[in-house]
Amino acid sequence: MIEIRMETPRLKLMVTGHARAEENADFSAICTAVSVLAQGLAYTFGKIGRAMRSVQYRNDPGDLFLMAIPEEYAKAVAREKFKTYADGLEMLAKAHPECISMVWDGEKI
Repeated sequence: MIEIRMETPRLKLMVTGHARAEENADFSAICTAVSVLAQGLAYTFGKIGRAMRSVQYRNDPGDLFLMAIPEEYAKAVAREKFKTYADGLEMLAKAHPECISMVWDGEKI
Protein backbone atom coordinates (compact mmCIF):
# COMPACT_ATOMS: atom_id res chain seq x y z
CA MET A 1 0.00 0.00 0.00
CA ILE A 2 1.24 3.47 -0.90
CA GLU A 3 0.44 6.11 1.71
CA ILE A 4 0.41 9.74 0.63
CA ARG A 5 0.13 12.65 3.06
CA MET A 6 0.00 16.20 1.78
CA GLU A 7 -0.21 19.45 3.71
CA THR A 8 -0.83 22.45 1.46
CA PRO A 9 -0.24 25.17 4.09
CA ARG A 10 3.21 23.72 4.85
CA LEU A 11 3.93 22.59 1.25
CA LYS A 12 4.71 19.19 2.67
CA LEU A 13 4.50 15.83 0.89
CA MET A 14 5.21 12.40 2.36
CA VAL A 15 4.95 9.20 0.36
CA THR A 16 5.67 5.81 1.94
CA GLY A 17 5.27 2.21 0.87
CA HIS A 18 4.88 0.43 -2.43
CA ALA A 19 2.06 -0.93 -4.51
CA ARG A 20 2.45 -4.70 -4.40
CA ALA A 21 3.29 -5.75 -7.95
CA GLU A 22 3.14 -9.40 -6.90
CA GLU A 23 -0.61 -8.95 -6.28
CA ASN A 24 -1.26 -7.25 -9.61
CA ALA A 25 1.23 -6.46 -12.38
CA ASP A 26 -0.51 -3.12 -13.05
CA PHE A 27 0.41 -1.95 -9.53
CA SER A 28 4.00 -1.42 -10.66
CA ALA A 29 2.83 1.26 -13.11
CA ILE A 30 0.77 2.91 -10.37
CA CYS A 31 3.79 3.00 -8.08
CA THR A 32 5.82 4.56 -10.89
CA ALA A 33 3.14 7.18 -11.54
CA VAL A 34 3.07 8.23 -7.87
CA SER A 35 6.85 8.42 -7.83
CA VAL A 36 7.01 10.50 -11.01
CA LEU A 37 4.46 13.01 -9.70
CA ALA A 38 6.19 13.32 -6.32
CA GLN A 39 9.63 13.69 -7.88
CA GLY A 40 8.21 16.12 -10.44
CA LEU A 41 7.06 18.38 -7.62
CA ALA A 42 10.51 18.22 -6.02
CA TYR A 43 12.09 19.07 -9.38
CA THR A 44 9.70 22.00 -9.85
CA PHE A 45 10.57 23.43 -6.44
CA GLY A 46 14.25 22.97 -7.22
CA LYS A 47 13.80 24.73 -10.54
CA ILE A 48 12.39 27.84 -8.86
CA GLY A 49 15.14 27.56 -6.25
CA ARG A 50 15.81 31.27 -5.74
CA ALA A 51 12.17 31.76 -4.86
CA MET A 52 12.49 29.16 -2.11
CA ARG A 53 13.88 29.92 1.31
CA SER A 54 14.26 26.22 2.00
CA VAL A 55 13.59 22.90 0.29
CA GLN A 56 13.99 19.65 2.22
CA TYR A 57 13.94 16.57 0.04
CA ARG A 58 14.68 12.93 0.73
CA ASN A 59 13.97 10.12 -1.69
CA ASP A 60 14.75 6.59 -0.58
CA PRO A 61 13.05 3.44 -1.91
CA GLY A 62 9.53 3.46 -0.52
CA ASP A 63 10.04 6.72 1.38
CA LEU A 64 9.86 10.22 -0.11
CA PHE A 65 9.73 13.43 1.92
CA LEU A 66 9.46 16.96 0.54
CA MET A 67 8.84 20.22 2.35
CA ALA A 68 9.37 23.69 0.89
CA ILE A 69 9.34 27.15 2.38
CA PRO A 70 8.97 29.78 -0.34
CA GLU A 71 9.95 33.40 -0.11
CA GLU A 72 6.97 35.61 0.68
CA TYR A 73 6.62 36.83 -2.92
CA ALA A 74 6.55 33.24 -4.23
CA LYS A 75 4.00 31.68 -1.85
CA ALA A 76 1.06 31.85 -4.26
CA VAL A 77 3.02 30.32 -7.14
CA ALA A 78 4.49 27.57 -4.93
CA ARG A 79 1.04 26.67 -3.56
CA GLU A 80 -0.43 26.57 -7.06
CA LYS A 81 2.31 24.22 -8.25
CA PHE A 82 1.85 22.07 -5.13
CA LYS A 83 -1.90 21.82 -5.74
CA THR A 84 -1.39 20.88 -9.39
CA TYR A 85 0.73 17.87 -8.44
CA ALA A 86 -1.65 17.06 -5.56
CA ASP A 87 -4.52 16.92 -8.04
CA GLY A 88 -2.63 14.29 -10.04
CA LEU A 89 -1.97 12.24 -6.91
CA GLU A 90 -5.63 12.58 -5.89
CA MET A 91 -6.74 11.26 -9.28
CA LEU A 92 -4.49 8.21 -8.86
CA ALA A 93 -5.70 7.62 -5.30
CA LYS A 94 -9.34 7.75 -6.36
CA ALA A 95 -8.73 5.47 -9.34
CA HIS A 96 -6.73 2.92 -7.32
CA PRO A 97 -7.93 2.84 -3.71
CA GLU A 98 -6.81 -0.79 -3.51
CA CYS A 99 -3.18 0.32 -3.46
CA ILE A 100 -3.13 4.06 -2.56
CA SER A 101 -4.23 5.71 0.64
CA MET A 102 -4.17 9.52 0.58
CA VAL A 103 -4.76 12.22 3.17
CA TRP A 104 -4.70 15.78 1.87
CA ASP A 105 -4.91 18.61 4.39
CA GLY A 106 -6.37 16.24 6.98
CA GLU A 107 -9.05 14.87 4.65
CA LYS A 108 -9.00 11.23 3.57
CA ILE A 109 -9.30 11.06 -0.21
